[in-house]
Amino acid sequence: MWTPVFEIKQVANLLGGATQRVAEEAAKVSAGNGTSIARIILELVIMLLWVVLVFIIGVGGTIFWVLMMIDCANRKFKKSDEKVMWLIIIIASYLIGALIYYFAVKKKRQ
Repeated sequence: MWTPVFEIKQVANLLGGATQRVAEEAAKVSAGNGTSIARIILELVIMLLWVVLVFIIGVGGTIFWVLMMIDCANRKFKKSDEKVMWLIIIIASYLIGALIYYFAVKKKRQ
């Protein structure tokens, strides 16, 4: 199951890999391999943007997940079993369950 701690570890691993790759490329440049510093910097910037994008999606997904749980807990359903069922679905399946709840319940009843 996905957790914010898992996401932070993934970001740290990606940044560690990026740093190592830049150091390797810099060593190649100093050895006269012909790879330019501009290419290394561009690769680092692209890698950093990718990490930021993944992190934003992860944090945004978690916020959306929490908001859907709060909405479900506060919403009046026709049957009380329905609320429990939706909460279990949202909690157990994280973002997929939150998206299903959003389109099946929240969006339909607005």
